[in-house]
Amino acid sequence: MTRKIAFFDFDGTLVKGDSLLPFLGFAAGWGALSLGFARALLLPEAGHPDRRTGIKAALLRHTLAGLSVDHAHAAAQLLAPLRHWKEPAHSALLRLKEQGAEIVVATGALELYIGRLLEGLPVDKIIATEMESHNGILTGRMLGGNCVRAEKARRVDAYIKTHGPYAEIHGYGNAPHDLAMLELCTHKTVV
Repeated sequence: MTRKIAFFDFDGTLVKGDSLLPFLGFAAGWGALSLGFARALLLPEAGHPDRRTGIKAALLRHTLAGLSVDHAHAAAQLLAPLRHWKEPAHSALLRLKEQGAEIVVATGALELYIGRLLEGLPVDKIIATEMESHNGILTGRMLGGNCVRAEKARRVDAYIKTHGPYAEIHGYGNAPHDLAMLELCTHKTVV
C-alpha cells in the first residue's frame, strides 16, 4: 500500500483569520489582552529567533501566567463557535482523508485550544505550540519553542523521518509563514 500524509497549517489556511488573540481575549479578558499586547510590542521577550516570536512569548507570559489549564480549556470552548473553515484547504483535508492519507495539523496555535477547534475533523496528529504548566497552573512560557516558520518545518521533518517513509507528502499553508514546511512536501498548496 502506498502511504500518503498531508500537513495542514491552521490559522489562515484551514480557518479564516487568527485564533490566538481571540483565545487570549476569552482566557485572560479583553482588557488584559490589550494591555499585554501593548507591553509585548514595547518589550518583546529576548532570546528568540525573531521579533515576532519575542512578541508572542511576552504576550503569552502577560496573559496566561497564573491561569489554570482548566480555565484555558474553558476559554477554548468559547472560541470554537467562531471558527470559519477556509476553502480549498478544508475540502482538501476531507478528500485526502477519504483517500487514506494520514492527516497532521502543524500550527503555531497553542495546544491548549487547538484540539477543541479541530473537533469533528479526521485529524490523526496535532503538532502545535505547547505551554508550560505546574500543578495545573500555566507559567506563560512556551515549551520547545514557537511552532512557526523554521521550527514548524523542523518538527514536520522530524515527524516524516520518524513515521515515514511516505510515497506522497501533501502540504497546505500560507505564505510566507509556511514556505519552509511546504518545501518538505512533494505536493505543495499555498492558500
